[in-house]
Amino acid sequence: MAYYAVRSYDFPALLADLFGRVVNAAEGHYWYALVDTAFDHEGKTLRIPGCEGLALYQQGQLAALSGVSPALYALSTDDTDQLKRQLSRILHHCQGRPMLSFIRSKLRVSDLSKGWQRLLEVETEEKERYLLRFADTRVLPTLAGQEKIWKRLAADATAWWTIGRDGQLLDLALPALPEHNEETLQIDNDCLAELLRAGEVDAMADYMAGNFPDLLAVRDGYANYEILDQTLRLCSGQCVFGTTDQYALGVAALFTDGRLLTAPETSTWLSEKTWGEKGIEDALAEFMENKGFS
Repeated sequence: MAYYAVRSYDFPALLADLFGRVVNAAEGHYWYALVDTAFDHEGKTLRIPGCEGLALYQQGQLAALSGVSPALYALSTDDTDQLKRQLSRILHHCQGRPMLSFIRSKLRVSDLSKGWQRLLEVETEEKERYLLRFADTRVLPTLAGQEKIWKRLAADATAWWTIGRDGQLLDLALPALPEHNEETLQIDNDCLAELLRAGEVDAMADYMAGNFPDLLAVRDGYANYEILDQTLRLCSGQCVFGTTDQYALGVAALFTDGRLLTAPETSTWLSEKTWGEKGIEDALAEFMENKGFS
């Protein structure tokens, strides 16, 4: 079972909040749930009363991935009872998984999907192509901080809310200068590096789930995310870049509930890198015992 470094949301509170926002939508606007169905692979398919999802992967080679495609679900803003049932079903289905955001737009669902077809993949400076998984809400806030991507991706949105890792509704700031064009979305190496960095904590969390699940079980996913994120920030600050070294420190950080990371002597010890060929794991265990962390 996959591990997601997120906190489950307060279902009744979020349902009431979303219902109040959506039901009061301005005239001439539509509301959509954007669901990343890749998280349903080999699981239960989302069924929403009165609404069939529109898969975004429809054209070219991506059409073969339609079964795990992000999908747009048009919400029934003109029928409050139906709207409440839809929101309840969506929130119940997506609980605890980073796969749900909500978009308001003046465009109908088919037109919104059509405008995104050139944005489903990005091209790097080396002409490599990657899926732009903007329906994955672990990635979405980072994309919103990348102007070149966001001014096209959110060009037709009049509001975009995501559910953050902490389980709270997050209102994403819309681009100041929206842009429409039909060209392939190209990103530079700095942008690519930022997107890759954004996934490093989740990669570490997945490793911990497979190898040290008991260390994660004592707190919720978001609290684990905060500790592992702080671990990687400390490693970056002290130039500790080896994955083995970083993950060893992550294990120790979880074991100490983050106390290891805030101790000044830890930063000093990491900066000195005295472990050498001995390897960080044994040296770290000795350091923790000497400093009273074990």
